[in-house]
Amino acid sequence: MNYRTTLLSLSIASSLLLACSADNDQLPPTKVSDRAILEIEQFTGTEPSLFLQWLPVQLDGDFGAAVRLVAKDQAAWSNTGLPTLQYEIDFTRIGTYALSVRARRDSAFNNGSTTQFTFGSDAGNVTTEMNGFDDQWQWHNTDINGEAVLLTVQTPGVHYFSVASDATGLLLDQIEINRISDTTAVAQNTDNNTNASADNTTSPAITDTATDTADTAPVTVDDTNTHNTLTDTELQTNTAPVVSISAATTVEAGQPLTLQANATDDGQPHGNIYYYWSKTAGADTATFSSRQQASTTVTFSQAGRYTLQANANDGELNRNAYINIDVTAPTVQAPQQEQEQQQQQQQQQQQPTTGKFNPAGNWNRLNTSGAITARHEAGGVVVNGKLYVMGGRGKRPVEVFDPSNNTWRKVADAPLEMHHFQPVAIGEKIYVIGAFTCCYPIEKVIDTVYIFDTRTNKWSKGPKLPANRKRGSAGAAVYNGKIYLLGGNTRGHSGGAVNWFDEFDPNTGNWRALANAPDARDHVTIGVANGKLVAAGGRKTNHPVTFANTVSRTNVYDMATDRWSNAANIPTQRAGTMTVSQSSEVIIIGGESSATDNAHKNVEAFDVQTGSWRTLKPMLVGRHGGAAAIIDGALHVVSGSEKRAAGRETRSHEVLR
Repeated sequence: MNYRTTLLSLSIASSLLLACSADNDQLPPTKVSDRAILEIEQFTGTEPSLFLQWLPVQLDGDFGAAVRLVAKDQAAWSNTGLPTLQYEIDFTRIGTYALSVRARRDSAFNNGSTTQFTFGSDAGNVTTEMNGFDDQWQWHNTDINGEAVLLTVQTPGVHYFSVASDATGLLLDQIEINRISDTTAVAQNTDNNTNASADNTTSPAITDTATDTADTAPVTVDDTNTHNTLTDTELQTNTAPVVSISAATTVEAGQPLTLQANATDDGQPHGNIYYYWSKTAGADTATFSSRQQASTTVTFSQAGRYTLQANANDGELNRNAYINIDVTAPTVQAPQQEQEQQQQQQQQQQQPTTGKFNPAGNWNRLNTSGAITARHEAGGVVVNGKLYVMGGRGKRPVEVFDPSNNTWRKVADAPLEMHHFQPVAIGEKIYVIGAFTCCYPIEKVIDTVYIFDTRTNKWSKGPKLPANRKRGSAGAAVYNGKIYLLGGNTRGHSGGAVNWFDEFDPNTGNWRALANAPDARDHVTIGVANGKLVAAGGRKTNHPVTFANTVSRTNVYDMATDRWSNAANIPTQRAGTMTVSQSSEVIIIGGESSATDNAHKNVEAFDVQTGSWRTLKPMLVGRHGGAAAIIDGALHVVSGSEKRAAGRETRSHEVLR
């Protein structure tokens, strides 16, 4: 079936029950022991929104009734928060619960934008997103990476739930809450993975792997959990799976370690085994590439001893195995070596070359292995020949692409939701400056520099932005070891575009305000070529005319003379672009505008020596807010949204050579 992808976001986080509806405030809490169905229209409270509202509706195929999110008269409400439904759920048992949502795309009201639903609760903490909704009612229980959605309940009793969204286009009918395990290890530990879950889908078959007994340690069963939903007679025919772990027992911090869970079972009750990995002890965070596969990888943030657990569940009974991993400190360059490397990179950036990016072939989809997250309003940058992609709406992980084997892997989670920024690299550190967090249309500026060290795969905080220069959706570029920040917006999507231009020295932490650019613009990415900084594209965003006011003029800053000038207009006006530099050219890729519902495929290059533009071959898949980089002479583009706004996030990775 050909259908438009719609995104469903589930975020379990601390929350309080808000105002109650007069019609529904007498409903008792929904009681959950092992399994319960929550009727979405039986909410106990509501919170209004300025632009949107939930409406109970009766449709063919729903059970009881459904809820629809639609636009409404702006004068009807007085506040500007997200429209929210509240529920009370009485958990009689602690444990891990799988969540499933019965939903379908709302063809009557779909506006082409991403539909995000946030589930808030004081019961646990997990963030994940779903997609693939079409025009038929269907149950959905896996996220965009094919992994299940879990909630870990640590204390019995009544917990508060809320459902919120900021866009139209989806119908909800029911939520199934199904207890699958006694364990609460996810909530108790600090391992850094937001997709902690196990579901009713079948895990891939386990492939036997030969192991070196000198380097690996198969681990036998330590304990058994006996959650059952069947009769005593039926349970007599089923025994818990037998599980062990094979893995090397030492690894360097920041380097991936392969894990293999090996389980045998009697085939009861359904013939399926569901896996779940977690950290039960250790010095710091452990990041799993997948928690729900028999074979996975884990990366540790710091040195020390860690204990990992593999849980095998046959749908009724589950059993755990454990393994101890000794993590050594990463090999770190001496300060002098790091300084020399940075100086070499800076010299390469400043070398005045005249060659242009002239690919001989066409754009091609790249066949890659490993996990890659669909995302938009994100960014990417190359470090040591590898492409690091980070950020995006929602709390998206850091993933790295290795062109030597065309493999993607997750290396870390984000410290917070960060989007609308252009990451830059100096040496082996990546800097995020001038980003937004949270919610449309008045996103909050992240006022701190965040630094990701690719040697340890760990985040740290840098200095704060000056109070009078804070903004998000700004362009960033590196020249001579310093970071330059251009433009941006002080009020998210609600006005506040600026023409500010700043210099940040990461060695000293000092900021310096430079001469303002000729034009204010946000949703902009910038580049430096032959000592010239180029700002092209972008817009002056001012909700509700969000996509209008694109900027046509090209502004060029000469690093040597400290002067701005105007150059030829960009051929195709758009914002939300991706930008790379090659020799004397700055290349502007993709974007969005009011001219088309689809994201732009355009690729256009500005030559700082001639002051002219040329057109390159268009991408196969138009996109905005993705990541782009030139690696070994090939232009890589990945992720982004294929539709204007947040209509269709993509994992597509294509390359032009």
